[in-house]
Amino acid sequence: INAEYGDPKPARMKVYSVSVYRQGAEEAPAVLLAQAADFSDFSFFYRSKVAELGNFVGRTIVERTLEGSRQAVRHDAYVVYSRARPGGLSSVVLCDLEYDQRIAFGCCEKVLDSFSEQFPTEWQECTEELALNTEALQELLATFQDIREADKITQIQEDLDEVKEILQKSIEEVLRRGEKLNDVAQKSEELSTETKAYLESSQDATSCCTLL
Repeated sequence: INAEYGDPKPARMKVYSVSVYRQGAEEAPAVLLAQAADFSDFSFFYRSKVAELGNFVGRTIVERTLEGSRQAVRHDAYVVYSRARPGGLSSVVLCDLEYDQRIAFGCCEKVLDSFSEQFPTEWQECTEELALNTEALQELLATFQDIREADKITQIQEDLDEVKEILQKSIEEVLRRGEKLNDVAQKSEELSTETKAYLESSQDATSCCTLL
């Protein structure tokens, strides 16, 4: 997210959004089932653009996260954490660079646990965007803003120690062979014409990920 969209306040271990996706079969796009977001650190006039670009990058990454795995994708001062569980349910957490990686992946797990408890089967055939939004995600977003409280919650989660070894990737490393981020952006149905035009006119085709 660069000055084009309004610089945020200085980093302070911030979680900007938590999202739940249903991964599509083969080349089908992932479906954004639920989300809670807080982009109040950005200029009011640019928040919708930041949210739009954040969703685009989150979806791009979750579609390229293998079932049963985790990814951390960094660009500039932001990191997207993705967790794909077997069966097709995935979560994405967008944080600033200062946020603790173990706790961020713990947030991914808590988001999926909470969502699965509320919608154990409903999500499996859902094709409508944000059709299963829940207040529980808003509560988790607020809880994980307090890094000390979040640390207490994630201490009891098993298998999180291994996430310390997960290396952060660049967006280019996540793309499939032969893909270019700008081409993926132009095909996206969630980006406005204005945003696509901005990305296409950028001298660096990867600069759209200056949002992350």
